[in-house]
Amino acid sequence: PLFTWVIAGFSKISADVTAWSARMPSALAGMGVVVLTYFIGRRFFPYPVPFIAGLIVCTNIIFYRSARTVQTDKLLLFYVLLAVEGVMRGQEQQGSVRKCLWITGGYAAGGLAMLTKGPVGLLLLGFILLSFTLTRRTWRDVPYWAHALGLAVSVVIYGSWSWQYLGPAGEAVAREVIVRENWQRFFTAFDH
Repeated sequence: PLFTWVIAGFSKISADVTAWSARMPSALAGMGVVVLTYFIGRRFFPYPVPFIAGLIVCTNIIFYRSARTVQTDKLLLFYVLLAVEGVMRGQEQQGSVRKCLWITGGYAAGGLAMLTKGPVGLLLLGFILLSFTLTRRTWRDVPYWAHALGLAVSVVIYGSWSWQYLGPAGEAVAREVIVRENWQRFFTAFDH
């Protein structure tokens, strides 16, 4: 629902749902993806490489075209990359409070990714962070308690909408939205 909420917010500016207000969330998320590509790339490569990576992303014709369409994918990608940046930055921080704040903030972005396109947002974040931890061999340094708190924040963000929407809607709608629209769509082929 987050994507439609953001469109509604931009539609307030123009006092109507227009092509501009519907495309703006994807366009801004696309610009954010370019910036986050640079920042995440700085962790792995020396200076010119992250800049070139961001340049490649923003000049890719498929990325450019999809950032101009009304699709949830760019907003999902933005929040997943924002979550990755927050958690990775948190793991690099000194001091448990700063570490916890960055990691929890990253998982809050993961919760927004889930609000954008369902549990796939958190699954993508989990796969990326697991790969990062295993390739860097930093599993001994991982503050598990901060990740547990962050995961709880993600679930609360996603669960607050689910509870508000699905409670009054009834069990049949809840099963349709949660099971079929989110989990079955992720794990199996699904037609509308």
